[in-house]
Amino acid sequence: MPFPAVLSLLLVVLPSVLHVRDERPETPLDPALVPATGPTPQAFVPKGWKVEEQIDGDLNNDRRADVVLDLIEDLPEYKADGTWMNRLRSLVVLFREADDTLRRVAVGPSVLLCSICGWMYANPSGVVSIENGTMVVRQLAGSRVSTDHSQSFRWNAGRNTMLMIGERFFTHDREEKTSEEITINYLTGVRLVERSVQRRGDLYETRISRKRTRIPARPLPVERVDPYQ
Repeated sequence: MPFPAVLSLLLVVLPSVLHVRDERPETPLDPALVPATGPTPQAFVPKGWKVEEQIDGDLNNDRRADVVLDLIEDLPEYKADGTWMNRLRSLVVLFREADDTLRRVAVGPSVLLCSICGWMYANPSGVVSIENGTMVVRQLAGSRVSTDHSQSFRWNAGRNTMLMIGERFFTHDREEKTSEEITINYLTGVRLVERSVQRRGDLYETRISRKRTRIPARPLPVERVDPYQ
């Protein structure tokens, strides 16, 4: 299959990957339900939700262990018929104060994919990390055609929130052995697209094209980041 045809397939497959939903209404976490301050991470978990994973690390360069909560709806993993329950997930960012209490600084109600929205290659947990003061969200989705999607967020005191400063999409077709990597720097406004193919007999892929373009340099607040759009 020619590479343009693969890209056309992605346009059909990926929306369905990201929109696999249950019959239940979509009810993302309302940020207003998350308390402004609290003594422990558990104090910031609204009714109907639970902590799937807690990540600790310094996000604002004050040498204190801040907290990122990966929340998931507090529902059974499986429905009565044995199929997977569709559970929404949300992100809560907390800064640790000098007195060791915590303060809510950001809520990303739609940053994380739902529990069944990634198909075969989904990673339902372990998607968030803190690396050198940067919060990184990495999510996998797809089956034959899969996408590894990473987003990088940093604290911005002037805007009082976490801003998405960079994004990477790596899409790979396992049958056709073609791939496309898109990296975007929202601080510099640079978008880079590289396409590769693994030809018959080769051990590794060979890059066949590389295109660099300019985009508006507009880091996006975590509150507005939504992989479903």
